[in-house]
Amino acid sequence: MSKDIEMYKDLIARQVRRGEISKSCGGKWQKSYAWPNEDEKEILKLIDFKRIRRVLTVLSSGDYLYSLISKGIINVDTFDISPITEYYSLGLKRSVIETIPDCGEFKRYLGSLIYSDNARYVGREIESLLSRMIEKYQLFWSEMIKFNYDLQKRNSRQLPLLPMLLNTEKCFPNRCSYLNSQTDYDRVRIYLKGLIIKHYSINILDVNKSLEPGVLYNLIIMSNILDYLCEKKSLSTDKIVTYSDFKEVEKRLFNLLCDQGMIVNTITGSNSALFSQSRVCASQLQSNERLYDIANSRSYDHDRCLILTKTNKK
Repeated sequence: MSKDIEMYKDLIARQVRRGEISKSCGGKWQKSYAWPNEDEKEILKLIDFKRIRRVLTVLSSGDYLYSLISKGIINVDTFDISPITEYYSLGLKRSVIETIPDCGEFKRYLGSLIYSDNARYVGREIESLLSRMIEKYQLFWSEMIKFNYDLQKRNSRQLPLLPMLLNTEKCFPNRCSYLNSQTDYDRVRIYLKGLIIKHYSINILDVNKSLEPGVLYNLIIMSNILDYLCEKKSLSTDKIVTYSDFKEVEKRLFNLLCDQGMIVNTITGSNSALFSQSRVCASQLQSNERLYDIANSRSYDHDRCLILTKTNKK
């Protein structure tokens, strides 16, 4: 806990000294997203939720989690390698959802916290939300707002706090299915009351056995994590994700799935053009692998979705 606090204080201090927001920090800081940078609303339309009972999802901005809850899926476990995702998504964003009953006001208010460069205002508003957070998140945000205010209170030009901790580019609330309507948002607020959400601070690519004995999932949402296989291959001369890379990840993650369970991957960047640049041809796909176009692909970088199903043969 104290390690996370010091790490993100360091990230804030570095940006304040430079007088600008770092778009991508890399290394130990690992910024996450404020809103989805993929159209999770369209991706979730590909799933038949009638047979989904338990889900493991990347946490990131938290919006996959809340969209799943809006569909009545309350057995949702989350994972992420970036510490800030837990403090933001399960701490700050959840507290705003629980505080504000109107869907439109929720988007407006959270947007004001994200983009405001008034350290006093942001600090005051986050302080008002602390009582809705568990102690771990209270401590983190109390330290962040105090540190940021003390650092910037005399600056004529203040940097906004949350963009120093989160990636706010190319991510929008209109890609969230739980923000489709007031009814969907109300459902989230109802199901969230007293709900305990389990979170794993892990790199899902390294998982090769059950996270908890006896617990298997009907659905695992990976987002675009497979894109980051390129980083794990950094010591190799060939950094392009190949079909064999996908198969290796698939094999390990199937250990977490029930029979007929599914893994959903969003395909981005150099991997998006039907895998052509990642040396994967459609003809290579097995009978349990399906590739889908995402309806609104022109509006963002994530334009295809690969769904893998665990079959009896596996």
